[in-house]
Amino acid sequence: MSILSALGDAVNPVKFAIDGFTTIWHTIKGTLPPDKQHEAEMELMKLQIETSRIEREYEAKLEELMVRDQESLRKQAIAEMQSGSKYVSWARPSWLWGLLMIYLGDYFVLPAASWFSTRPFVIPEIPYEVHLLVGILVGGMAYLRTIEKTGRKVPFSKE
Repeated sequence: MSILSALGDAVNPVKFAIDGFTTIWHTIKGTLPPDKQHEAEMELMKLQIETSRIEREYEAKLEELMVRDQESLRKQAIAEMQSGSKYVSWARPSWLWGLLMIYLGDYFVLPAASWFSTRPFVIPEIPYEVHLLVGILVGGMAYLRTIEKTGRKVPFSKE
């Protein structure tokens, strides 16, 4: 009996026409039939869970790299502070080199490049306060470095 009912459903022209019509209707409408809609929702949930798992793994690896980088920076700062040279422990030479590159670029490279260009470069203005701050910092560093080189006691030092 079950074989006959299954065969009857397969050969039934009315059921075949209704199934075809619903398939065409969902295709035009841009939706899925209810049984496939549930499957698609389940697949979407699986993909969202997998995506969130991958994001968590990526964030954990990124945090681990950041912790390692911060640890190396701490070790570098400790080594600089324990350095016998006050120049190294007071100022980071990379900061001074970077500052020098900014000033050279602003006052020498860009004006020289504008001489050879058909269209002049717009040279950004550095505010007066920045020049004042840099002058105080570099001047103070030079003063303290000179005192250190002459062998005198540096003011406000722990020695």
